[in-house]
Amino acid sequence: MTKLEVRTQLKGQILTRSQAGIREMVLDINEPAGEGPYLIVGKAPKDRSYFSGVNTARDRLNEVSASWAAVDVGYGGRWVEAGVEYLFSFELKDDDDEEA
Repeated sequence: MTKLEVRTQLKGQILTRSQAGIREMVLDINEPAGEGPYLIVGKAPKDRSYFSGVNTARDRLNEVSASWAAVDVGYGGRWVEAGVEYLFSFELKDDDDEEA
């Protein structure tokens, strides 16, 4: 079995918020290099330790579903786009981790 590793780095914004017992983390990625756009609102009710959502961006190129959870010093998860599964990770800077 051959192991394939592809690394892509995308830049975007992350918003965290909590309302009525539901935690949300919004991943907003709009790369000019042809990736995206991606607007994924991950929801995590109180009894769940992970976020999950789908791409709702206007003019999106592909359908995407994603789920992620806190690991070590950041977040890691599963990203499914156009039938292909990827692993992804990201970190929040101190000024990114504010609740609105």
